[in-house]
Amino acid sequence: MFKKEKAETFKTLKLRISGMRCTEEYEVICNGESCEAAHYFIVYRQGTDSDIRELQKSAVCSAQVVLDLLNRCNVLGWDGFSGPNPRWVRDGWMMNFEAVINDKRIYASGSNNFPKYYSEFRDGIKSLIYDGGEKNV
Repeated sequence: MFKKEKAETFKTLKLRISGMRCTEEYEVICNGESCEAAHYFIVYRQGTDSDIRELQKSAVCSAQVVLDLLNRCNVLGWDGFSGPNPRWVRDGWMMNFEAVINDKRIYASGSNNFPKYYSEFRDGIKSLIYDGGEKNV
């Protein structure tokens, strides 16, 4: 029987979510047994070549809690996911995800079409940052 690969280590993960009027980014950086999770708004400055990331909030959490979330949401299974926008949808959300898990680079993207467990993963990362979320993830 097919066995899912399990996330045993990770270095970084970044989830960028954008819509018509806003872009936000969630980033988690592992520092051994603990991690720093942060939420940024991406601000576009007219006349500049780069975006500005404005920190909204950050929190320190356990690396094991993040690994548990990665495994529960089968994030390793997202690698290569490219969810095209459904043709009847004219507005909505896009996401880009990249991470280094088990020393392997993972990438996924979607436009109103996301990998399985995407919402649970997004909500779990938000909870880590805003709810002191280790109990809520």
